[in-house]
Amino acid sequence: MTLTMTSGPKTPKLPGITVLDLLKNQHDTRGDKPCYYDHNGQDWQPVTWRAHYEDIRVAARALLSTGFQSGQVVCVIGDNTPEWVTMDLAAMMAGGMSAGIYQTCSPEEIAYILNHSEAPILIAQNENYLNSVAKITDECPHLSHIVMMRGAAADHPKAMRWEEFLMRADEVEETALDARIAAIKPDDIGGLIYTSGTTGPPKAVALSHDCIHGISGNANAFMGVKDGEVLLSYLPLSHIAEKALSIYGPAGGRQVIYFSRGMDKLVEDIAQTRPHIMFGVPRVWEKIQAGLSLKFASADAKKQQSLNKAMAVGKQWYEHQRNGTKPGMGLKIKYALYDKLAYGKIKAALGLDRTRICLSGAAAIAKDTPIFFNGIGLQIGNIYGLSETGGGASCDLPNHRVKMGSVGPAVPNTDIQIADDGEIMLRGNTIFSGYRKDPDATAKVIKDGWFYTGDLGHIDDEGYLFVTGRKKDLIITSGGKNIAPSNLETAMMSIPYVEHAVAVGDGFNFISALITLDVEACKRALDSEGDYAALASSARLRDSLREAIEEMNEKFARVETIREFRILPKPLSIEDGFLTPTMKVKRAKVITAYSDKVDDIYGVKDT
Repeated sequence: MTLTMTSGPKTPKLPGITVLDLLKNQHDTRGDKPCYYDHNGQDWQPVTWRAHYEDIRVAARALLSTGFQSGQVVCVIGDNTPEWVTMDLAAMMAGGMSAGIYQTCSPEEIAYILNHSEAPILIAQNENYLNSVAKITDECPHLSHIVMMRGAAADHPKAMRWEEFLMRADEVEETALDARIAAIKPDDIGGLIYTSGTTGPPKAVALSHDCIHGISGNANAFMGVKDGEVLLSYLPLSHIAEKALSIYGPAGGRQVIYFSRGMDKLVEDIAQTRPHIMFGVPRVWEKIQAGLSLKFASADAKKQQSLNKAMAVGKQWYEHQRNGTKPGMGLKIKYALYDKLAYGKIKAALGLDRTRICLSGAAAIAKDTPIFFNGIGLQIGNIYGLSETGGGASCDLPNHRVKMGSVGPAVPNTDIQIADDGEIMLRGNTIFSGYRKDPDATAKVIKDGWFYTGDLGHIDDEGYLFVTGRKKDLIITSGGKNIAPSNLETAMMSIPYVEHAVAVGDGFNFISALITLDVEACKRALDSEGDYAALASSARLRDSLREAIEEMNEKFARVETIREFRILPKPLSIEDGFLTPTMKVKRAKVITAYSDKVDDIYGVKDT
């Protein structure tokens, strides 16, 4: 029997608490403990909670010196840095809120967020971001100050250096800041998350102090965070997942954050910091998998044979874990042996030797990737949530039973219900307050205390949630069949040659796909050095793709199978407007832009 509702465990949360109360408690009870580590170019340097709290207070007083008012917004653009976190929390302390801007945003997109939020202050990491902002400052009447992060030049009339900004704190008494803090209530907004905007302009998701308090408690509870455990902050802090892990979670937790030096140093940073909890979007795990696969392929024949045996044992071990069955004594002995001879060494080389939780989120992950990591002794769990839910609403924790294709049971203090039409509904202590400046959009998704996610799914008889697609993305064939494209697209993206895939077929009698190529994988497969255009025109590659898709089709019902495909002339990119900053595909935009390809598939002719 399929359940229609499931609930996470209920954990106590002190009423009437703001984020500032959490921070003050960290200062008072854990002042000498490290809060975060930053790299100074030579080594990782710790900053204690006491020093961090005082930095936040200084930045908050500096904000007040600019005339910053309660309820106003500080926007931040840049990589993950201590300055970002300091300003995020200083904005709350000054009675306002922060809003992150993705590093990949165009000047026009930056202008939209600055104007929508009416932010008087923007924090920019470096000259590159300042140059983007300089192009649109005349279009942003509310923007009065641009504060550069530490070490960056301030070559703009509205800009000031970080040190110059902090010196302004001397103009404001500590008592003035204390009065501002005392006026903050739990239902005041502490943060804005701008959605990725797959179907139009991004919405501003408003998170209250009470909501952020819930995010912190829930995240630390379901991950079982222990004192001093390390997390690496590297995904964009403008995204709710990283914000929950790097800012909101630590505000009430015992973890230590290391700020990565950037995606180009990510592999090295993981190896050096050896995180206990590792969160990644599917593409991060796929990149690690690809790198390992190349190394394994370059090993000599004898070593490859040993690796293949070790990986086969690892996959068998985790198959028992997924099925809830116990491995036999022979498998236990083999797994223990390979854990010492292979898995442990591979994980140590990656920096994942003390990692107890690996999580994937923000998009569906192809099942081949978790199975690959099973082969080296790692289990990747899935987490599901939205900006509107303050991050994770359900989680498939690796230290519990992980079910393939599931995003796990509800996290603490969260209820999940499936509506009659299959829509996933959520209720709990982390649901957002509403969309800023958009009460109509808020009323459409929050009804009777439930948040209607727009996602489709079902709950199994053990309370595990399975997400099957988006309501608005449903393909309705000419035969009247409703088909969710997400599972098909995820399956196609697990084909080594495919980078992105968009299933199409609305109003037609079969399903087809628009595909872009993973250039490096295609080069390896064809033993070719050709560019994207050359690979796309390869008859051999098209035959290989067709064969792989036909094999994939065997896992789906006949009406869901991909009968035809076209390779797009170039990869999808953020710059071209086909991907969001979080790398989600803007399906409708792709289908519209390449309508000629769709017409060609279905034999539609211009009239």
